[in-house]
Amino acid sequence: MARKKRKPIEESAVKAVVRTPMFRMRVVRSQKTYT
Repeated sequence: MARKKRKPIEESAVKAVVRTPMFRMRVVRSQKTYT
């Protein structure tokens, strides 16, 4: 049962990241500027 609960959580995280592409781009740009 624990494994079944972990599957939806991972899918939710992936969907959240895909739904917020601007946030990921901002983080990548921030890291590039830091370098």
